[in-house]
Amino acid sequence: MLIVLTGAVPTYKRTLANAIKVALNTINLSNGYTLKYFNDYFEIKDSNDNIVYSLETNALLLNEDGSSNADGTAILNEAQDKIRDLFQVNAWKNHFEDIFVDLDYDLGVTTSKNNYTDRVREDRLIPHSYNDIITNYNNRPTENHVITGIFANWILEDLRSDIGAENIKVINLQRNPSAAWWAFSRDPSEWNATDFSESVDTTIDQSAEDTDEGIYENWIKGQLMSNKTAELDWVETIRFEDIITNGLTVQGTSITLPSGMTSYNGNITTYENEFIKDKNGVTASDITAINNKISPFDFYTNFPTDLTLDENAFLNDIEDINSYFPTNLFESLGYTALTYDQIISS
Repeated sequence: MLIVLTGAVPTYKRTLANAIKVALNTINLSNGYTLKYFNDYFEIKDSNDNIVYSLETNALLLNEDGSSNADGTAILNEAQDKIRDLFQVNAWKNHFEDIFVDLDYDLGVTTSKNNYTDRVREDRLIPHSYNDIITNYNNRPTENHVITGIFANWILEDLRSDIGAENIKVINLQRNPSAAWWAFSRDPSEWNATDFSESVDTTIDQSAEDTDEGIYENWIKGQLMSNKTAELDWVETIRFEDIITNGLTVQGTSITLPSGMTSYNGNITTYENEFIKDKNGVTASDITAINNKISPFDFYTNFPTDLTLDENAFLNDIEDINSYFPTNLFESLGYTALTYDQIISS
């Protein structure tokens, strides 16, 4: 099964992806052992379903006489390698950011699709062609494989066709734009550069950094795409606010989420309240500005630099580009704009 998490940012898709992988997959180790990972600890069971390694026991590592068990140590090392590969490296290599957004086509501005087959993007941290999605799925290390990012509707439909409708589950995440911008905006002086301790691949450029402009476009594309993807009747659209308040169920299984993803006030998480509120540098006037920027929505305000790109020369022949976009993004998404005080209120 391919599970796709798409839509708005920040909705902590990689965190959700790992939680889904934990809940839906049995991770097999050598000699009949199995691994269960719980974000901050893990358990190993033997072939008889007995827990032999956990926070409470290290029986796996000992012989009956109390001496060290070399075979058990090898199983523990294998488990730790699996955790790194499946929940760190694999999560990075299957997080496609906003690489597969094609608003021009999905909104009907143009009839030409972007080429995602053989293009090269040196500014991307991970593999970024459509074939990489298919290859990663075909070589998936677990039965239920999760990818994350922001995906054009036609990409989702192509995936459904290429791997079979019965083999794909798409979850489209939405979030109130006011709270989403508050949580996604960053004051660079308060944040360290990306930590690559979760090493993805030595062949991937790890020096790329998003500009403030790029961060904003990633955010607005997520909001617009989550609005458009909600039109697909075979996609499940879920509000982030509902997830942090009521939990998440995928394929009939309740997903255990990290404690930091619980609701603080219905708009933000306890993690965001503790670690983002005093670091993002966002002010009340910033929230007012973003609210006004997307309601009413104006293309020339939201995508000013795109107008200088050669590939967007076709815009000169369009009488009213704004007619292709939601007039009021809050109304289209079914939200009401929030003030700064409402976002952080206890």
